[in-house]
Amino acid sequence: MPTMDTSRDRMLWIVIGLSLVACAALVAITPAEAMLGQYLKLVLFHGASTWVNLVTFSTAGVLAVAFLVNARPGTYAYAASARYISFGLWIFNTALGMLSARLTWGDAFIREPRLQASFWILLVLGLAIALDIMMDKPRLHSVFDVGIMVAVWAFVFVTPRDIHPNSPVMASGWDIKLLFAGIVLTWAVAVFCVIRLWAERLARDGAGVPGMPDEVD
Repeated sequence: MPTMDTSRDRMLWIVIGLSLVACAALVAITPAEAMLGQYLKLVLFHGASTWVNLVTFSTAGVLAVAFLVNARPGTYAYAASARYISFGLWIFNTALGMLSARLTWGDAFIREPRLQASFWILLVLGLAIALDIMMDKPRLHSVFDVGIMVAVWAFVFVTPRDIHPNSPVMASGWDIKLLFAGIVLTWAVAVFCVIRLWAERLARDGAGVPGMPDEVD
């Protein structure tokens, strides 16, 4: 007889699958645009995934602050899960941004300021994950999570735009805006269900409990 945890995990996987199908369908029905053509699909998904990524970074940072206050292992498990997912998503979104630039502009523009900032954030994230693997220091990792959250939002608001365009969504009609909102929502549901599943695994493995490093840390 399946346990409650098994049934809940199965339900989360079903939600992930349905959300990904819905997200793919919304991307597929995105119409071509006069300048970008069918590449608008890729540009919209890249933008949507980046915004979801910003939310996952914020989630990791806020949960890290909560852990520094309450010291609850369960809180740290969710913060750590959001951290790992954020790292993977940032790699994915950086590669997706380079692909979008090459397809729409003919070049990836490695020296573009926002892309350069993306690489620096990747480096910091890589160091944070490396420390996480080498040391079982939940409070130290939580401080890193808060710092990374601040750095990522500084990247959004401070990094100058050289070649990177302003949001094509805001310059579009409501049909594109609604499609973009749907892509953000369905992608976010899938991503946060994965965070939930991973957090439960980390909690079972002892994440955040002194002297009981989980399998990832």
